[in-house]
Amino acid sequence: MERNLMIDENKVAIDNGKKRTVTDDLFDKHLGGRRLILGLLIFSTIVVISWFQLRVGIFGAYEGQIQRPVHLALFMFFIFMYSIFREKKITILVFLKSGLPAILSLVILYYYISNYYELMLRMGIAEPKDFFYGIVLILLVLEATRRTAGYAVVIVATAFILYSFIDVTNGDSRA
Repeated sequence: MERNLMIDENKVAIDNGKKRTVTDDLFDKHLGGRRLILGLLIFSTIVVISWFQLRVGIFGAYEGQIQRPVHLALFMFFIFMYSIFREKKITILVFLKSGLPAILSLVILYYYISNYYELMLRMGIAEPKDFFYGIVLILLVLEATRRTAGYAVVIVATAFILYSFIDVTNGDSRA
């Protein structure tokens, strides 16, 4: 087995080739109280996502308008909570950067599920609160994308979003 030298924080160590995975981080024996609770919350989220996937696979899919928001919100919650977990020290700034978006993703899911029938009946006729939740959701998706895939995908997605507002016909209609 090849061993590499790793330089981290002015310390030189020999890398034994083992990569740390999400589960290695979650079940680290040296976790403090808050981090352990956070790890259990993240693990619970993974279990709920897995249960939902198995339920859909065994009993059949929900309507797309229900299944997509559940997947999106749960995965965004996982992404934001895991980014809190990866921080060395959990401060109020870390909570505002990652905890608030995690909570907002669940709030948007609750709004969508609780108003599902109204949203389906009004199809295409959005109220101001629908615009608000939609804009917040787009910003959360862009932030989750930035954290997982980097700035390149976010820039391309933002360009397409901005392109949708440009009138390409140079007339009154947006055909």
